[in-house]
Amino acid sequence: MPRLPHRQSVEDFFYGTVTVGERGQVVIPAQARKQHNLEPGEKLLVFRHPHARGIVLARLEDVQAILAELKQLHELILEGQDARPTVGRQKGRRQAAFATQATAAKAPAQR
Repeated sequence: MPRLPHRQSVEDFFYGTVTVGERGQVVIPAQARKQHNLEPGEKLLVFRHPHARGIVLARLEDVQAILAELKQLHELILEGQDARPTVGRQKGRRQAAFATQATAAKAPAQR
């Protein structure tokens, strides 16, 4: 039986508190820098959180990679391809459900 992924809690995303200095500077906690391999001099982008009062920091390279993936998905959508990832068994069930619905819809018309 496959292991279920670790259920994440708030503590998994919380690194502590920081104080904004007079010049607006903050120090990223050591544990966060270590876990995310942040090195001195690395460029980070600063975004406002879309739904809450807060900010999000992201590496420039990571944002560029996300944008490249979104561009590929956009191109697939424009070409009319289904860009959604599918899982083999779920796709089969979905197709079977559509086939059943189509058969049921045709049945009264054929009588």
